[in-house]
Amino acid sequence: MAVKTLTDQEKDEIVALYAEDATIKSLAEKFSVSPRTIGRVLQEKDVLTPHIKISERDAAFLAMLKKYSVQTPEQLENIFNTPALVLPNILDYLKEATPSELAFLFFEAAMVKVKEQAAKQQQIQSKEGTNAHNIH
Repeated sequence: MAVKTLTDQEKDEIVALYAEDATIKSLAEKFSVSPRTIGRVLQEKDVLTPHIKISERDAAFLAMLKKYSVQTPEQLENIFNTPALVLPNILDYLKEATPSELAFLFFEAAMVKVKEQAAKQQQIQSKEGTNAHNIH
């Protein structure tokens, strides 16, 4: 298969057509290149940014930053430098939290409890094993 090199004029046309709501697939067909090539042209022209896969937890964190209009590291620092874990702040946060945020928080709290209980159970079993060993 021959590799097609797009001219600067074709690249500019791709950007213009994309701005007019042409799809990447239709542009690829029109210019006889792969959709990936169109994507690279749009990235090169700063029309698209590369896709980055993030975890659900990171996505939830980013959504929370957006919800509270946090746009700079300094704003985030200011949030964490405040006494956030006081009852009035916690209650205000819970009142404004979405159901999915609440579910996430309760899940995290439940996981902490499960880990604590597992650690206690392990300590009990360890002590019982030590006591049984000392009796014999």
